[in-house]
Amino acid sequence: LFMPDFGTARCDFPGGSSTTMFNSIQKILSLPDETRIFVGHDYKAPERDEFAWETTVKEQKEKNIHIKVAKINHPISSSKYESRQYAGA
Repeated sequence: LFMPDFGTARCDFPGGSSTTMFNSIQKILSLPDETRIFVGHDYKAPERDEFAWETTVKEQKEKNIHIKVAKINHPISSSKYESRQYAGA
């Protein structure tokens, strides 16, 4: 997870798995709402002027741009997003 306005990580690199990422996020979201999450880095979304490093489970549930959209069993259902060779640009 990143800051809620930036979303979640990618899973399309070699060895990546959308299923593993989804399941890991579900474990985090099952923690109490007040659980603090310290993100490893922040890309600073365009709408935000400050870098941030802390969020909560509740904030992720309510505001994470990818989690809000993925209110289904699996956020990425296409196998094309599963592990594959990364071809670059």
